[in-house]
Amino acid sequence: MDQSLFWTRASAIAWDLIQTFLAQRHVETEVLDYKGIPATERGRDHALQEIVETIAAMANTDSGIVLCGVHPHTIDKTRPGHVVGLQQRDIDGLKDKCRSHLQPPFVPETISVRIADSPEDRYVVVVRLNPETVYRPVVVRDKGVFVRIGDSTKSADLYRLRQLFSESGFGTAVRFPTA
Repeated sequence: MDQSLFWTRASAIAWDLIQTFLAQRHVETEVLDYKGIPATERGRDHALQEIVETIAAMANTDSGIVLCGVHPHTIDKTRPGHVVGLQQRDIDGLKDKCRSHLQPPFVPETISVRIADSPEDRYVVVVRLNPETVYRPVVVRDKGVFVRIGDSTKSADLYRLRQLFSESGFGTAVRFPTA
């Protein structure tokens, strides 16, 4: 897998790098997920909640990247599809949901990349998670503890919960460079 989005400094991530990454059609894994945002207000809120759960799951597992504003492909749901982007209000809403729904509260690294030639300001948001910067376990308020299993976000089983609570601290994944 092309590691460019995982390792590139945030300030160096631009639209051309996002396009190159998407053109490689990487499948979703434990460390990569694609999330689109529906146009309806109700759909938008549900999608933002789903992203927060994925963020918590990746923080509780091995870190990862969520590409927000990229719908999964219509046929092969594990690959990137149509890029619709997010509006600034969606980005703000995601950060607010992280602050209010994650325990302990935190906002992961979010890198907003403006989609070139978009008729309105739309962004693909690269959400990078590094468990070394998150006190674990991360709990989603009123939902529980999530982990990544393959390309899915699942509720943690008893074994994983014991493991997470026995760690009770910062994770041990590799470090991402800072901006």
